[in-house]
Amino acid sequence: MAESGAFVEEFDLTQRPLPAAAIHTRVQARMVYVFAHAANMLNEPRYAEIAHSGFEKTARTLWNRREGGWIHAASAHGDVLDVRCDAYDQAFPLLALAHLRRLGMTDADIWIERSLEALDRRLVDARHGGYFEEAPREPSRHLLRRQNPHMHLLEAFLALEEAGWTGNARERATHIVDLFSALAERDGAIGEYFSEDWSTPPPDKDTRQPGHQFEWAWLLDNYARGKGGSSALANRLASFAWRNGIERDPAHPHALFEEVAPDGKLITPSKLLWPQTEAVRYYARRARLGDREAEARANRLAETILSSFVMSGGPLWHNQIDRNGKPLARSVPSRVLYHIVACAADATIAQGGTT
Repeated sequence: MAESGAFVEEFDLTQRPLPAAAIHTRVQARMVYVFAHAANMLNEPRYAEIAHSGFEKTARTLWNRREGGWIHAASAHGDVLDVRCDAYDQAFPLLALAHLRRLGMTDADIWIERSLEALDRRLVDARHGGYFEEAPREPSRHLLRRQNPHMHLLEAFLALEEAGWTGNARERATHIVDLFSALAERDGAIGEYFSEDWSTPPPDKDTRQPGHQFEWAWLLDNYARGKGGSSALANRLASFAWRNGIERDPAHPHALFEEVAPDGKLITPSKLLWPQTEAVRYYARRARLGDREAEARANRLAETILSSFVMSGGPLWHNQIDRNGKPLARSVPSRVLYHIVACAADATIAQGGTT
């Protein structure tokens, strides 16, 4: 953590923290989640202390005391820099709070209810379903709808349910699952952007990210498990991502590409770390159920992570490589720890451990 009490958001390639003019809700809350989840998984009091103090700093600095909701950015000392209430940002404090609740945080429920009240009041789209992109909304700005905030809100709602929160987490999750299941049935997989009424976006925005297909697949399976079943749609999304998104040339690192077209044509051939972790996470769960092919895929992707992304000697990583495996990123964003810890937790469970 920095001297200000906020989490460092970015490191250089020599492991030195980079100075930052701003801290951001989605990064700070992700880091609270990282330490809270690790504390629960490893029974490590020191991580719990970091998670609690990190949330206190986040709440003190990034909660909008006038309008409610989490702002986009502030200085490390609390000066508001971007007051937008972004739907994507709102998901991560809720996710962090679910894990803080499991740690016994006494006022976790107060913050959960406060955050959900602001989310409903400021961002719910009662006409078309789902959530608006941001508040306040300016009529002159016609923002495309994104799947990403909804996916992470679904993640947060499921985490709240698992943490024993007694509110309407399942109902909230069902609303998102129903909305995006219909979109996936229509489009074959889950797209990144949509118009306001959830119809298809302009052609240049009609893309698919293999990493997000795996994230959705894991979440849909998790949702279905809560109802005592399994998700056929999850398998379809994962199959689409693997069929169209994985590198098949043995001369290049065996990893998922960033972006493909709806028909599977490659758009962006570079490779980010986080999609690999999401695929490992999904396949690790499938392996636990006895799927040998899933186990082989998870193991091979894990090998790629270690050989092509993790820096020699660790603990940092290359966030992005080109198709040939050459590192492209010049810094290391700490927010990616969110993906790494989630992947490690599920892989541990798949191997017979517990969280």
